[in-house]
Amino acid sequence: MNMKKKFQWVNESVVIDFPVSKAMRNTMEEAEQYDMENNVSEYNAVSEMIELCGKEGFVNGLYTKEQWQKMCERYPYV
Repeated sequence: MNMKKKFQWVNESVVIDFPVSKAMRNTMEEAEQYDMENNVSEYNAVSEMIELCGKEGFVNGLYTKEQWQKMCERYPYV
């Protein structure tokens, strides 16, 4: 069976296996949708939002530094 990658920019080897806010989950889904649509400018805008909101969540104690880094690794700016 051919295991074709679903995404071109989203790093599928990094799994978000910790709770995230509903807003963050929606933003991640938005990034995945833009990736599938091959819309690099919108993907990058959302990727940056994930990084910034993840950093804010880390600063406010919502996420650990490792969790924030995982978000950035899964949704890299391209």
